[in-house]
Formats: sequence, structure tokens, C-alpha cells
Amino acid sequence: MKIKLNAMLSLSLLLILLVGCETQQVTEEEVVRPEEVRFFTHTPGDFVDKGTVTATSRPKMTVQEKQDYFIQELTRQAAQMGANGLLINYRGAQPSQTVQVYRNGRYIPVPRNTRTVEARAILVRRRN
Repeated sequence: MKIKLNAMLSLSLLLILLVGCETQQVTEEEVVRPEEVRFFTHTPGDFVDKGTVTATSRPKMTVQEKQDYFIQELTRQAAQMGANGLLINYRGAQPSQTVQVYRNGRYIPVPRNTRTVEARAILVRRRN
């Protein structure tokens, strides 16, 4: 009788452990590296809005330093949020006031004279 009780208890514990492990599903978001983040000026099809990212340049930065800083800071923030794209919105700058900067095989529109760049961090699922 004692053996049957121990066997049933062991079997019950084993089943509880198996069921507990099976139902616990951890979904991890895909890790995005800053160099994988792409810039968009128009909505790129199916995407999820992850939030706003902002970069403000320091006083006395040259135009080149600002451009480099904006690209580096926005892509870093977006990657931390799990976003693989940035939908650009220049605070106080029209598209004609931007410069096409070539970085890593792509052209990125960067403002010439603004101190603050704001963008929407997005996760692009499918491109048009």
C-alpha cells in the first residue's frame, strides 16, 4: 500500500511539473541592433507603433556632428524599444530643409538647422 501511495505521489508531482512547464510560454521580442534600424518618411505598410524617440543636439555642434548624432541616437533608442524602423517627423523643419546623408548603404534625411529631431519608433512587419 505504501509503495502505491509513493508511486501515485511521484506520478502526480511529475504531471504537475510537466503541465507547469508546458503552459509557461515566454515570448521574447526579437533583439534589434541599431544598424538594422531603417528610416522612413512615409508609412511603410504593415507596422506597429512602438513609441516616440527624440534627440536634441548640443550647442556648438557642427552640421556634420548633428547629423551623426541624430542618426546614432535615434537608432539606438529605437533598437532598445524593439523597433526596426523610424518614421521621421522633424520638429520645425520642412522636407526641403533636410539633407540626404549616406550611411551604411542608405540615404537618411537629416535636418540641416534644427536642434531636435523626433521620430516614431516602429516595428515593420511587411513593406509595400
